[in-house]
Amino acid sequence: MSAIAENLLWMYEVSLSIGRSLDLRANCEDFVKTLMSRKNLSYGAVWIKNRFLPDETDENLATLVYAHPMAQTGVKQIAVAHPVFSLLKGKDSLLVSSQEDTFAQLLVHRKVEAKGGLIVFALGDIGVLKLFFPTKLSEEEINQLKTLIPRFTTSIEGCLSYQQTLHELATVKRAEEKLLLYKFMVDSAHDAIFFKDLESHYIIANQNTLAAFALSDQEVIGKNDYELMPDHEEAKKNVEDDQIVFKIGNSVEITKHMTATDGSERWFQAIKVPQFDAQGNIIGLVGIARDVTASKLMEIELRKHRDHLEELVKERSKELVESEEKYRNLVERANDGICIIQDSLFKYVNPQFSSMLGYSVEEMLNTPFVRYLHPDELIAVTDRYYRRMAGEEVPQRYESVLKAKDGQAIDVEINAGIITYENRSADLVFIRDITERKQMEKELIKTERLAAAVQIASEAAHEVKNPLTVIKAGLYYLGKILHEDNNEAQKTIFQMDQATQRAVIYINDLLNFSRPIELKKSEININEVIQQALDELPTEIFANIDVQQELFSGSPLILADFERLKQVVTNLVKNAAEAMGGSGKGLVVRSEKGWEFIEISVSDMGKGIAEKNLKHIFDPFFTTKGKGTGLGLAICQRIVEAHNGRIEVTSKMGEGTTFVVRLPVQ
Repeated sequence: MSAIAENLLWMYEVSLSIGRSLDLRANCEDFVKTLMSRKNLSYGAVWIKNRFLPDETDENLATLVYAHPMAQTGVKQIAVAHPVFSLLKGKDSLLVSSQEDTFAQLLVHRKVEAKGGLIVFALGDIGVLKLFFPTKLSEEEINQLKTLIPRFTTSIEGCLSYQQTLHELATVKRAEEKLLLYKFMVDSAHDAIFFKDLESHYIIANQNTLAAFALSDQEVIGKNDYELMPDHEEAKKNVEDDQIVFKIGNSVEITKHMTATDGSERWFQAIKVPQFDAQGNIIGLVGIARDVTASKLMEIELRKHRDHLEELVKERSKELVESEEKYRNLVERANDGICIIQDSLFKYVNPQFSSMLGYSVEEMLNTPFVRYLHPDELIAVTDRYYRRMAGEEVPQRYESVLKAKDGQAIDVEINAGIITYENRSADLVFIRDITERKQMEKELIKTERLAAAVQIASEAAHEVKNPLTVIKAGLYYLGKILHEDNNEAQKTIFQMDQATQRAVIYINDLLNFSRPIELKKSEININEVIQQALDELPTEIFANIDVQQELFSGSPLILADFERLKQVVTNLVKNAAEAMGGSGKGLVVRSEKGWEFIEISVSDMGKGIAEKNLKHIFDPFFTTKGKGTGLGLAICQRIVEAHNGRIEVTSKMGEGTTFVVRLPVQ
């Protein structure tokens, strides 16, 4: 066969390899492999700029679509500013020998054999074709390649156009699926929900909206209230309300009467909210209307009998209004989270749910749902999820615990069910925060237990107090009649008297704690309270302790019970002194006056309070001392709270403790 015939056959074979597939990679593979099978080429590669690839986003890069042999492939993306593009600018091709300096600049894969040379062809503005040859190509071979490149470029343009079409179709399909999901949610709502344009035409209306008009979707969409409502004045009022929303750019709440086409009368409580485009221009409104016809009809019926049932009507009307208001507030202020889980990942998260956990919506999307479960709930919740997705019957509604961004545990009620999302099964989950309810339940149990304990302690204290008084009097009498020189007997009586006195103090603390705090308020100087409390404490309690007073220089007057506050200061100072144990360090008592509060603080440099004990420090009967009732701080807290104030504590082991009492100025 002659050389001309061989070349024609080769050109024909390579031409047939072009455009046999609309798949970009397959098209490039057919052409490059056919080309290399008949020419003395060692490596071929096709690079396409990302701005022509529908699945790529960084337009500053180009992507390797196909290379042969793949074993020499390294980098898969390069910058469009790479010399392989910049040196080719304004040219159809570029032939470079391996001996030239330019050759090294054009290399992308260092594994490519650096012998012979390479030729780069421009594929229009789309990309480049790089061919490496171990021996120099003839002028005829180069011209043959130049003849084929335009057709190859056209085939690539066709593949890219086909890919773009498929990408756009997929995007449209996903948008349609989301639209159907949102339409399902809107149609499933108990209220009437609708969208209107600036001319008050109904653009979208859910089933409850259509039921209110007693018309079909085709009869409502595209029409305004004048065309839909038989009562012209009612239609006019509706349109006027729309225009107010458009004018002020804010939501409006209304209660309206409506006569449907079938003659039925209804009342609605509605809210209309303006809708904006990306530039901030109002493009319409969304309305949510609740049918309150039943309550309105009941109200009318009650008014018919007001002559002889006037008092009953007033009471009933009040109950109806309160019930309606509570129901409306419950629905409008609901803060339930909603999410869709697919393949264990969040595919949709509403703002309420992300806010509940302290994240943004973007932070939670496409992340595993297990990341937000409390460790104690991980096994139970994931087991229910996978069993539900497998089609097993599992509870739809249950309580669990989630983990917020800051690590806080959040008690929730979960309601989950299977839906179809993007043509696949998914879990639609409603989440309600019940943390406050759980805390209230715990507080209620704690309060009930404390009340029972106080009641028992109070009754016991009453029973024991009288015998203790008799014992104390008897000890006093024994001390008087026994000879003073009988040291052993006198010592025993003294020890018994001290033990009895401690029991009396304990009983008095129990009785004081069990009684309601009664205040005898007068205008007092808080510095005088502190001074008198310090003066009345035994001096031996401050042995080897440097007591410092840093009192407000003015006259910090407050309306309060002098004796009760002195009791608080005395208890705090005594505790601080005992904590220091004559260590020779300082004990500081301060008073400060702010705009709203007067503060009293007592700071010691003792051993401090362990963190595990801080949260129990004000609990009744809690003590870390070898003796004592554990009621001192609990009584202090009750006295301060009776003054509408609060008491707080901070402590660090090895450094000391500070108690701060804040009392309102007025």
